[in-house]
Amino acid sequence: MKEILGKKTLKGVTHLLLVGGFSDCQFIKDAVNTEFPEKRIIIPEEASLSVLRGAVLFGHKPEYIQSRIMRCSYGVKTNVPWDDRKYDKKHYVVMEEEERCDNIFSLIVGKDDSVEAGMLVKKSFFTPFKHQDKMDIMVYVSEETTPGYIDDDTCSLLCTPTITFSDTCEDQRWVDVEFVLGNTEIDLKAHDRMSGEAISAKFNLI
Repeated sequence: MKEILGKKTLKGVTHLLLVGGFSDCQFIKDAVNTEFPEKRIIIPEEASLSVLRGAVLFGHKPEYIQSRIMRCSYGVKTNVPWDDRKYDKKHYVVMEEEERCDNIFSLIVGKDDSVEAGMLVKKSFFTPFKHQDKMDIMVYVSEETTPGYIDDDTCSLLCTPTITFSDTCEDQRWVDVEFVLGNTEIDLKAHDRMSGEAISAKFNLI
């Protein structure tokens, strides 16, 4: 709790609400009061049932939760034009005779960010190779606030929605991706500009 309350986004917290089974434990009550003497500690009646009641209320009216603080950072694997001054050489690649930096963590939302329910984030990606017949949208999660690469120790692959193309071409092909945030899941919609084909996916927050 001390580590969590030490975050800059929680500096203004003056009250602590204890709920759940352990809130009835006198040892826990005393420990919290001792550790946070400057906070007002509130323990509602039937605190052990508060979590259950909250889950039922949320099931009936999800709009009760208006915003969330993100526990992790979420991003998509992408590549960008190469720059010797900015990128690690181990990520250097050549794609269609163009020097690029691969394995970039393209941030969707950062750890500790406050996100309102229904918040929309839009990104666009293109196919790096000619005659590409699909695009994998590789979504990663990280414990870092601003991860640089998807192969960092703190990053792990969350899911890989794939959009397939019914025809191929030599030109770059753009796919517009929308992420809907602020709920218990992140909704993803991807749209191929050329064909109009689209996919959708959902993945749970970690």
